[in-house]
Amino acid sequence: MLFVDIGFSNYVEVGKILTVNRPDSSPIKRMIQQAKDSNRFLDLTARQKTRSIITLKSLRMESLLQHLLFRQLQFIERETFNKT
Repeated sequence: MLFVDIGFSNYVEVGKILTVNRPDSSPIKRMIQQAKDSNRFLDLTARQKTRSIITLKSLRMESLLQHLLFRQLQFIERETFNKT
């Protein structure tokens, strides 16, 4: 499996990428809103300006949530370790 760095220490499997689009077109804005409404949107911009919208083939939300929880726990452990 090959992964591509999409910024802010986030990676996407290359084989799952369907499209990479600019976020400013009307069809993409509608797609983003529909994805947000159905809880299928994941914002990985770290509150920075969105430069690209990546559409993935399919992603099981359970595995994604497990991954994000694991990353959050790693972050907490790092922060705790660095304070002592």
